[in-house]
Amino acid sequence: MQFRLLLYIVLYLLVSVHAIAKPVKSPIQTIPRTIIEQICRDLSEDKKGCQVGDVIHYIQSFKLDNDQLLLYFYLLNKQLKAPHKYPRGVTLPVKVNMQGEWLTGNAFVGEPQQIIRDNSGHLWMHAQFNSVGKSPRLLYSKEGLQWLDVDLPGDELSMSQFEEMKTVCWYKGNLYMKLQADGRDTLWKASLDKLLAAIKADGKVRWLSVPGNRINPATCKSYPEKNNHWLVQRGETLSLLRYNGAEKEIILKIPNRTVIKVPFSEKTAKAENKPTKKDAVQTTKETLSTTVSKKAKEGVDSSTESGTEKSTGNYAIQIGAFSNHVVIPKKVEILQKAGFRTFTRLLKVQGKAIKKVYIGPFTDRQGAEEALSRLQDTPEDSHHADAFVLKFR
Repeated sequence: MQFRLLLYIVLYLLVSVHAIAKPVKSPIQTIPRTIIEQICRDLSEDKKGCQVGDVIHYIQSFKLDNDQLLLYFYLLNKQLKAPHKYPRGVTLPVKVNMQGEWLTGNAFVGEPQQIIRDNSGHLWMHAQFNSVGKSPRLLYSKEGLQWLDVDLPGDELSMSQFEEMKTVCWYKGNLYMKLQADGRDTLWKASLDKLLAAIKADGKVRWLSVPGNRINPATCKSYPEKNNHWLVQRGETLSLLRYNGAEKEIILKIPNRTVIKVPFSEKTAKAENKPTKKDAVQTTKETLSTTVSKKAKEGVDSSTESGTEKSTGNYAIQIGAFSNHVVIPKKVEILQKAGFRTFTRLLKVQGKAIKKVYIGPFTDRQGAEEALSRLQDTPEDSHHADAFVLKFR
């Protein structure tokens, strides 16, 4: 009797262990349709959504604290080989967490190259903007969805002064950047307190030049994320984002290229635009373009001559930076015939005379962005896909 009872106990334990050891199939998910359509709306002309043949490209991911991931996307037209309406490299951040909640942020101009964290958890991004030549950008964000421009060293128009950002890292409370111009490297630093104060006041950052242009890469670093269990595997056509938490496992399959094969429907857009618990879609009020309104009239005056600044304002649209000044009069003439007021500024960059062409000025960013939207709708001869809005200091 005791032997039979012992046998039952052993069999029960074996069955229990087998049941526990039996692998549980992990749920496989992909990016929700609502988020795909939100990306289309945020990155397409007049927020009408993607057209057939458009391709959503997944660029990369970045780990945040508390099991959150940042994903970056841009929109490319398969036939035109150029992004929809915006200059090449306009990027939209999307955040996802282990509960399967998705949030979209505001688009910014630039291709993300590197993101680092300071000791307070703030995010700093090195992005590259490919306009006339190459121009690095430094961006700041608290949570990864809303990014703000940070001044680079130099004057207020120094966005095109540098060609490349080679290093960006933290050391003893200072942000270090190694920038390259005309093949020469320069190292700069600014304290976290001064950076945050300048961003809060929308003012200019006071950068200090570092003698010797050297920083130890072993000590200059980015602070790691806290409590993140995501593993990212990027393949040639598909990326796997695997969450290995203590209680569950999630696998996200994100195609590196999502080709839009079905026309975007306004009826579907209105229905999908309502937030749901399943997708937790959050739209952003900030976009890179809006429809032309009455404010767009500011900065549009065909009678204003190039090289003059009859109105005042801190914002402008940069058309390009040219070392060959011969081509500028023709470009200015085309812009003025299209109804835009223009002006130019001459800068000395590493001993070279660089002339920049602008539309404006404008009293606020909204007016500049509306004019940029109008510029992108002009005929091909006056269309400048690499134009962008900047603020003068």
